[in-house]
Amino acid sequence: MQKSKSLSRLLWVLTVVPLIVTVVTELNKRILIWHFRIVDFIDLILLAPFFCILLFFLHKSIFSEQENSNWSWVSLGFIAIFLYGHAMHLTANSISTFSIEIRDYGEIIPKDSYELIYFLDEILGHWLVYIGLFGAITVWTAKSKTQTPSFLPSFICGALFGLAYSISIVESSLVWVGVLFFIASMISIFYNAKYVIFSNYKNGLMSIFSLGAAIFMMLGELAYYLVVGSFIEPSKLGF
Repeated sequence: MQKSKSLSRLLWVLTVVPLIVTVVTELNKRILIWHFRIVDFIDLILLAPFFCILLFFLHKSIFSEQENSNWSWVSLGFIAIFLYGHAMHLTANSISTFSIEIRDYGEIIPKDSYELIYFLDEILGHWLVYIGLFGAITVWTAKSKTQTPSFLPSFICGALFGLAYSISIVESSLVWVGVLFFIASMISIFYNAKYVIFSNYKNGLMSIFSLGAAIFMMLGELAYYLVVGSFIEPSKLGF
């Protein structure tokens, strides 16, 4: 029971803290700290170390009784990919947004230089972030043995996580990531059902979290398309 509460708290922190920080800073994104928008500055000094520490604790919570498992190394590999991608995205995005959104240097930046920045920011950076984070969650879902007595809290946490990242995915123009995460989540949930005890899989904490995340990530993307009429990035609509 104690392990269930600990893992549940970590997942809520993973879901809620970045969401609150992102919403607050995006509402004030034109505030500058030196040449950093406040969004990127807070990402640098707060969210980067936050993710590093929190993902390590999540990994330890999942593999505390399976430290010699090969899947433990796979989990660490995905975390490393996420942190690498986060650093790349943060760097390129700081340069891009300051140059385009704050200083309006778009017309004087050489085309090839802008294409390189865009590739590191919006393509490679985002792919590494999503592969790392969603890959780690998929592994944790497949291998976690932690059960929970209550379905709803973990499902709501996962649903909020999925909705938040559905917007992030649309903003990065990588809508298919949501579909891939949904497929990977379903596979990991059913793998966990076999890995633990099939009759009890519905009580698996990580399985419930991933179920909510996968469903509401897809629903979030669908709702966005129905409301906006396309998958145009929210930032291009003035948000």
